[in-house]
Amino acid sequence: MTLRLDERLSALVLPRALGLIGQASGRMLAELMAVERLTPDELAELQWKRLKALIEHAWAHVPFYRTMFDNLGIRPEDIRDREDYARLPFTDRDSLVHHESELLADTFDPRALRVVHTGGSTGTAARVHQNLEYYHWGASAFERNLRWIGFEPGERQAWFTRPGVTTLSRRVRLAIERKWVVGVTVHSPVVLAEWARGVLRQQPRLVYGYATAIDALAEYALDHGVRFPSVRHVVTSSETLTDQMRARIREAFEAPVYNQYGCTEVYAIASECEHGNMHVNSDLNHVELVPLEDPSGATQLEVVATPLFQFAQPLLRFRTRDEVEPLAAGSCPCGRPFPLMGPVAGRVDDILEFSGGTRISGMLLERLVRRIPGVVHFQIQQTSRDSLRVLIVPNHEYGAKTLAEFEDLRRHFARQAGLAVDISPVLVDEIPLTRSGKQRSIVRLDEEAPLAERS
Repeated sequence: MTLRLDERLSALVLPRALGLIGQASGRMLAELMAVERLTPDELAELQWKRLKALIEHAWAHVPFYRTMFDNLGIRPEDIRDREDYARLPFTDRDSLVHHESELLADTFDPRALRVVHTGGSTGTAARVHQNLEYYHWGASAFERNLRWIGFEPGERQAWFTRPGVTTLSRRVRLAIERKWVVGVTVHSPVVLAEWARGVLRQQPRLVYGYATAIDALAEYALDHGVRFPSVRHVVTSSETLTDQMRARIREAFEAPVYNQYGCTEVYAIASECEHGNMHVNSDLNHVELVPLEDPSGATQLEVVATPLFQFAQPLLRFRTRDEVEPLAAGSCPCGRPFPLMGPVAGRVDDILEFSGGTRISGMLLERLVRRIPGVVHFQIQQTSRDSLRVLIVPNHEYGAKTLAEFEDLRRHFARQAGLAVDISPVLVDEIPLTRSGKQRSIVRLDEEAPLAERS
């Protein structure tokens, strides 16, 4: 494939330009690419060396883990192999909620850390503090994984992802990287038509983003006879990619579809290679597939991951709550040393449907609500075609600013898709369970919507 002149120029200036605006990814990418030449045994040795260094750092500098080790009566030197490590207790999102400050390493200035918000199916809001180096390692792994499928630096890209903060350095970086970024919130016919026109105008070689957003665009394109001849690669992330979605996207874009897997707490867990097999980025993460208890007797595995470069707020044996399918033994024709992982079978994020065919990704809606001050736990219930009730367990920050943020959210939907949705915050003492005994953050109109008013 021949790059266009603008793409060739971008590829030439990209490494130096990113260095000038503070990106360290060039050096890291070179190191990550070199790992591909290791044998599986050499890679496992490198991973264990990095894991041991993280364990020693967590014991020496993180109060949460120092207390854990003391309670267990062990020290880092007592963890001699992966079996010993697998005996440590899990860290989970509740740990982040209730022990946020205790999980911070005393070797970092909290004001210099990158803070991201996370949640999950329970609607529990939490914050993760990341050292910038960890973020750059994740970005570099993403670039490496793109090269597996034939992407070349400098190629034009279209990203369908959450809205980002627009700063001068970000605009410069996006221009250099040839990225057209679409902030995804709603999937209305008007918005999808605008996306389709944008892809035709931008002529990207790579389309990347949330699985539900790209699937919605694919469905629109097939329904309206729109083709995207410039696209050579489609990569989905952040949401579960079903076989049906993959087939529809492949048909609409006439390009292979690949999946990347990670989460807010642990970047770049795994990625598909050119042969469609999911490889664990084991030089960045220690991943365990832990059997889950299932009354039906079916085999289920949960991803438990440890990010090896997250030193600001280490997450030893972090429960992702994501399930993967078991994988038959075998190797991949690509020949890379990274271990294989089965397809991610985690929950498909709920899609809320409103009047006029407008759809909103439940995951994106969760992320918007999660950032509102005063909200500790929440559940979003669709009570009518154009009405949402948000159950809130508040904290001391709840007040006028909280209500103003919800009003801003309502106006955001009106601007983005002409959607007149009513959003009603309701205070509760706890988030109620559904009839099946589950705690959900999104309850669609066609599902049960329990309500437990605050006493």
